This record gives sequence, C-alpha cells and structure tokens, in this order.
Amino acid sequence: MKGVALMSLIDEVGKKDGGALFFKADLHIHSPVSKCYNQSEISPRDIVDTAIKNDLSIIAITDHNSEGWFEKVSNEVKDDENLLVLPGVEITTPQGAPGQIHMLAIFNPDDCHKVNELLIKIGIPHEKRGAPDAVADKNIPEIMEIINKMDGISILSHVDSNGGLDVEMPAQNPTKNKILYSKYLEGVEITEIGTLRNYENFACIQNSDAHSLDEIGQRYTLIKMGTPSFEGLRQALGDHESRIKYKDDNLWNYPQIVGIKFDGGFLDGQVICFNKSLNCLIGGKGTGKSTIIELIRYGFDMLSDTTKIEENEEGQIKDVLGSGKLSIVVKTKEGEQYIIERMHGMDPKILREDEEEVKIDIKRFRDEFFKIEAYSQNELLEIARNFKSQLNMIDLLC
Repeated sequence: MKGVALMSLIDEVGKKDGGALFFKADLHIHSPVSKCYNQSEISPRDIVDTAIKNDLSIIAITDHNSEGWFEKVSNEVKDDENLLVLPGVEITTPQGAPGQIHMLAIFNPDDCHKVNELLIKIGIPHEKRGAPDAVADKNIPEIMEIINKMDGISILSHVDSNGGLDVEMPAQNPTKNKILYSKYLEGVEITEIGTLRNYENFACIQNSDAHSLDEIGQRYTLIKMGTPSFEGLRQALGDHESRIKYKDDNLWNYPQIVGIKFDGGFLDGQVICFNKSLNCLIGGKGTGKSTIIELIRYGFDMLSDTTKIEENEEGQIKDVLGSGKLSIVVKTKEGEQYIIERMHGMDPKILREDEEEVKIDIKRFRDEFFKIEAYSQNELLEIARNFKSQLNMIDLLC
C-alpha cells in the first residue's frame, strides 16, 4: 500500500489549485455551416474530439455571419472533459478593398443568444446567414461599439492574410487608424509571428481559422487565467504582456518544485502547490514565506555553511518539523517527477514516482538531476557585504 500512498501524494500536490496557468486556446474555428468549409461529413462531436486530442482547453465556434454550430458543439462536451466552448461569429464588414475585412465577435457562453442579436443589429438578417455574399451594413468601429455594449469581445481577424486589415487596407490612413485605435478593439489575430512587430502595443492572438478537422489547433494561443472562462479571456487581452504567449514560446522547459506536504509537526497535513507560472512567494510580513524557503533548503540539504547562521536555521527547522516529515515533489527539465523526503536530523531520501528509492545522495541528485541554488536572507546579506562571496556566487551560477 506504500505505492498507493506515494502516488496519491503526487496527485494531491499536482491537483491542488496553484493559481493562474497558461491554457491552450483556438478562438477561430468554423463548422460546415460556413459555406467555405472543406469537409461535409463531420459531426459536432468530431470537433470536440479533435480539440481535446490537440490539448485545447478553450475554443470558439466562429462561423461566417451565422450563429453556426456553437450550441451543437457545446452540448457535446461531457462534464469530465476540460473544454470550454465560446460562442462567436466571423463578420464580413463593408470596409476594405478588393475584399472585405473580417472581424470576430466572441461572447460568454451564457449569452450565446447575443450572436443572433448582433447579426440583426449590424444588418445580416436570417435569410442571409452563412451566405457567401452576406455583408454587414455598419462599418468596423460601429460594429465594435455594438459588440462592446453587448458585453462581447471584438477581435480583428487574420490581419496579415486575405480578408485581414493589413491586406485589404494596406495604407496607413485615418480610416485604418480609427479602426486600430478604437477603444472597443480588444484583440488582433495574426497568422505569422513576425506580424507581432507591427502590433507591439496590441493584444495579439493566433488561431487556426480551421475550415476542416485537421486544421483545429494548428495555430493557437497560450492564455493565462485561473480557470478557462470568458472573463478570464477578457482579462488576459487587457494584460497581454504577461498573460498571452505563443506556441513558439518555451514556457516550462526548466526544473520545477511542484509542491510540498507536511506530515506531523507544526504544519501537519498542509499541502502547498507552487504555480509553474510564478517565481515568487507573495504574502505579508510574518506569513511564513521565509519558513517555506528554509524548509525547501533543508529538504535539499542546502543550509548555510556559516556555523552561526546554520545553527539558527536548524533551530527554526526543528521548531516547525518536530518529529514530522517534509515531502517535496519536484519535476526535472525532462519531465520526470521525484519526491524528496526528510525528517529532522535524518538524511534526505529520494523516491521515484513508482516509490522506488533512488540510491544516490542528495548532493549528486542536485548535481545530476535538479540543479538549484538557494540562500537564506542572512546569507544574502553576507554575500552583499563580501565582494569575494559575490564572485563565488557568480562562478556557481555560470
């Protein structure tokens, strides 16, 4: 039964809410309702299966000038499937030449009826829905203002390809500037990463613009939020510098301390999950930030080499751990998970996920599997006062 307990520790730490994470999103997906769709014999469930297969957490159904398959697709998502489906529409606007500029409107799932209301307000009646020649009778700034008043999100479609702003309106003129600098524009969709240099101050996203199943998720955006939600998307677009990343961004290619658990002692039963997208501990004075750092250092056997500082750290560890046990779950750069266990006064023990003990000491583990440098506040003060210590620190980190 020891293996069961060990696996449950990794599950317990891994599943605990660790705050906002990056979720994979494709917010521009068509269905057979769009006349230009490349497959006819598919079902709404096929779209769900393909999205899940491609590890997408959020998709938006955005058919041309139509409510499309939102309800059919969203109804196919099972309770245990972690996929959020958003209602949307790709609108053909009257602006641009030789083709018309396209834009996206996306709404909260609870407001899916607003897609129909929007189409009526911008001059696309039911008989025109999905038709190749359907075009709104209002310009882009007017459409974006209407979307905003309906609590929706406005995004310019594929600005760097056909039907996009830069292709259909290449010249920088007052009309284009009125579109780009409208207070109601919340995002810009790009097909090529290189286009980012032209839109540095805008929330840029990449989507597949899928017109077949095999295109779903071929382009996507990583969006940071607590849990996948429409409001989380809106918040990310408003804070795009820190909450939007792209598939070429290497987000997690580094070792991680996944979390820790205490059995016995002052913190008995406490589980702390660390967010892989955040690299600091936040809290007021006296909330235990330094204590957590010291316990992690103890688990890795990295207390100070200075006798006076080490004695102080050992005393703090003994007060918190008592006769209890500290367990640290770590993940290497290669994605392998280990557990470091330590009781006060004992050497650290290293376990694999399958409960097998790794027969190496903690120093070798740090050198070969999980490189880490950790210092206490007092040590950092000593280093700050000593130029030679600063040079030694640089040598260690290089």
